[in-house]
Amino acid sequence: MEIKLLFFTLIGLFVLVLVLYLLREYKMEEKYSFLWLIMGIIVFLTPLLYPVWSIWAGKLGLADPNLLIVVLGMVGILLLCLQFTLALSKAYRDRKTLAQHITFLSLRIQLLEKKLSQKREGKLSTQSGISKIGE
Repeated sequence: MEIKLLFFTLIGLFVLVLVLYLLREYKMEEKYSFLWLIMGIIVFLTPLLYPVWSIWAGKLGLADPNLLIVVLGMVGILLLCLQFTLALSKAYRDRKTLAQHITFLSLRIQLLEKKLSQKREGKLSTQSGISKIGE
């Protein structure tokens, strides 16, 4: 086996083991692990698929099958970036919504505290007025 194919196998195995470990330890969400698992499997199976890569590279007009592997790797990384961008966008929207809710709740609490303090002041002044009348 060529050294580059052994290298791909070891890298793929490392990625698979790492992703499975992170999933098991609950350090990675399942929704983020899907593309990582697919990339790890493809990289791990690269030596077995090398003849297929050669055929596809020839049909695409590439001189070396390694170019196809690099291009597919770049596409995989772009897909991961897209997945993370979508997750960050959702997190941003959620944070914005939560901040708006907190602002509205703070305003509501301030209004309720103001009404409560006005009510208490009204009772105190009424009680003091009644006590003055009785004297």
